[in-house]
Amino acid sequence: MADVFLATAKVKKLEKNATLPAKFLKLLEILKLGERVKGKNVCIKMHVGGGYGYTTIHPFFC
Repeated sequence: MADVFLATAKVKKLEKNATLPAKFLKLLEILKLGERVKGKNVCIKMHVGGGYGYTTIHPFFC
């Protein structure tokens, strides 16, 4: 069975390390993804909920 990692989009406090981009970067560090895919092109499947607004993928990540 595969492991699933979750970073909620809810912001509990107004600090830069509590933002969705910061949580995403922390998740990448935990997975050591940079080391695993160095020099390769990869796809990352993200589900960020439905609708529009903060749940859509920001162009920064595209």
